[in-house]
Amino acid sequence: MNNYYVYMYLREDGTPYYIGKGKANRAYKDKGRIFSPPTEDRIKIVLTNLTEEQAFANEKDFIAWYGRKDNNTGILRNLTDGGEGMSGYKHKPETLERFSLLWSGDNNPSKNPEMKKKLSEFASARLGNKNPFYGKKHSEETKRKFSINNPSKRPEIQEKMRQSQLGKKYITNGVVNKVIRKDEELVVPDGWRLGMTKTI
Repeated sequence: MNNYYVYMYLREDGTPYYIGKGKANRAYKDKGRIFSPPTEDRIKIVLTNLTEEQAFANEKDFIAWYGRKDNNTGILRNLTDGGEGMSGYKHKPETLERFSLLWSGDNNPSKNPEMKKKLSEFASARLGNKNPFYGKKHSEETKRKFSINNPSKRPEIQEKMRQSQLGKKYITNGVVNKVIRKDEELVVPDGWRLGMTKTI
């Protein structure tokens, strides 16, 4: 059924910081997230009437287009390249750890300029004029403005973010940290250990 969509979470300056896929009210739900959704006026549904496979493919295309902050390829807070499995499926902890090691650092294909170009060309050719970014490129001036206006670089925002993390529990395997939400069952898989952010 074509009841899936792709959505963006927007910063106050209108730039996206997270891309996701979902159906029903997924874009607006807080449950099961590392960080909470923004206010509704900063949630943008960009593509609708998709099958789950189409939603996954488009989610990946948008993430490839904008790039991720965690691997220094762009502006998104997504921690993966998107398209992870079917709804409801959960990988075993050892599988997740293997994926993490396999795709981290210089092994991540999204760090390869040639691969980024191919992904962009593929997305443009497949989506054509359905893609709102088809044929568009950010100018150097726009990129500079994104960099200057990035709220996460403001000292008061950085301090607010730091304060929000104080005393939070997380698990780590030495490569990846996963925050444990208050309503989430605490499970520490083999090869992982429990940690806590500083309280001061």
